[in-house]
Amino acid sequence: MTELFEVRQALEGQAARLAARRRDVSVFVGLQRQFQDVEALLADKHRYYELVGELDATIDHAVGNPTLVATLNGVRTHVTRIRRLAQDDPARLRDAAQEHVQIIDAIVDGEESLAAHATQLHLHRSLRYILKSLERNVP
Repeated sequence: MTELFEVRQALEGQAARLAARRRDVSVFVGLQRQFQDVEALLADKHRYYELVGELDATIDHAVGNPTLVATLNGVRTHVTRIRRLAQDDPARLRDAAQEHVQIIDAIVDGEESLAAHATQLHLHRSLRYILKSLERNVP
């Protein structure tokens, strides 16, 4: 799992960096608005996960690199399976939503390094949460 996240961090960090460079600001500003009211968004987890998928797709489109996106999608397939192993935790979801806002803000501002670092932080915290969740569930 850690190895998979190492690959994910490299790919998604670069994707965020390229998205900040090549973005259509208006598209990301629209996402920024949708993420503004985190509490309301988290009241409907299905909508939250849809919006996260929309963020991923928007970053993928902005990247302009089909090879990077195809490789990242291969990694995401495995990550989806791992996510199902971890339990939903309202505090983690709230933190993750705030982390997504930081990523979007950096992309909107065209801050390539900040977008990559915000993505790295989000993935680091996600992996840490998943590993702790799995430890708690091991008899």
